[in-house]
Amino acid sequence: MNVVVTCFLYGSLLLYMVTGGADFGAGVAELVTPGDGKSHIRALMRKLTSPIWEADHMWLILAAVILFVGFPDIYAQISTVLFIPLTIVLLGIVGRGTSYAFRNADNVQDRFKKTDNFIYVTSSVVTPFFLGVIAGTLLSWNKPDNDSFLSVYIYSWFNYFSLSTGFLTVMFCGYLAVIYTLARFPAERERLKFQFRFLSIMFYASIPLVVSSPAFSRILPSRFIGIPVPIIIILLTAVVLYVMWRLVYSSHSKWARLFVLIPILFLILVLISNNDSSVNPEGLHFPLHTNSDYSKSIDALGLALIFGSLLIVPALCYLLYKFELPQNKEPEATD
Repeated sequence: MNVVVTCFLYGSLLLYMVTGGADFGAGVAELVTPGDGKSHIRALMRKLTSPIWEADHMWLILAAVILFVGFPDIYAQISTVLFIPLTIVLLGIVGRGTSYAFRNADNVQDRFKKTDNFIYVTSSVVTPFFLGVIAGTLLSWNKPDNDSFLSVYIYSWFNYFSLSTGFLTVMFCGYLAVIYTLARFPAERERLKFQFRFLSIMFYASIPLVVSSPAFSRILPSRFIGIPVPIIIILLTAVVLYVMWRLVYSSHSKWARLFVLIPILFLILVLISNNDSSVNPEGLHFPLHTNSDYSKSIDALGLALIFGSLLIVPALCYLLYKFELPQNKEPEATD
């Protein structure tokens, strides 16, 4: 049952990055849009994220519950060492949710509209940034050198690898939102051309920043088939970027959604491979194939997840189907 619970954990993280990434990316895309096109992009992204704008956080809650129930020791370490970025993420989620509701449900045009837009865009950037910082810290996890405040609460995540992973996550979220929008509304290709070019270049340009970090060598082997792994990753990202550009500027925009999942799947594979203590002895290791001190809790959790998924997955599919918009429907611009 350890394997089942861990698979649900990784699956919830994958789904949160797919749905929540597109959700946060709507604000990122709005940020990089020139002033004269913000109203149209704002309306377009509202139509895009309407079915998932808050429901996507259920996957993050599910991952937290799995950690709390199945792996309380790991949950305690994460919630203690990463207390500051986790608090910022929670504040960002709350700020983004409330500003999204106010700016879309409030029909009164006053000065508070600008405040709502500012909070929405800011939280859409800050939240995925610190989610990426948390992910980078977990990937390169090292126990604090001592019990001082700076060592435990600051230096554990305030480092080059974690911060560059946060920047990469922000660019990826915006990139994901634009790709998903192009797949849903292919007629908007000309309007989204600038956002796609900017975010795709920034996203793929930030990958070398991550793989050049010394911490990255602890996550993956330094060489593969005689070639340095960073060189392989950079070449593969260049190939994927070329394929994505060809798909977006052709009549096959929907296939771009499959290729955009490659970085997420790669991250999940890194998490799974990093579970081996021989890769990162001081890292956080989920007991995939070992006996746990909380075996009874994990068994009960596994059964609850299996039966719960029988209700959640069909409901999620129905939700997405219900809110699916015709591709030829033109979104209305709002101020």
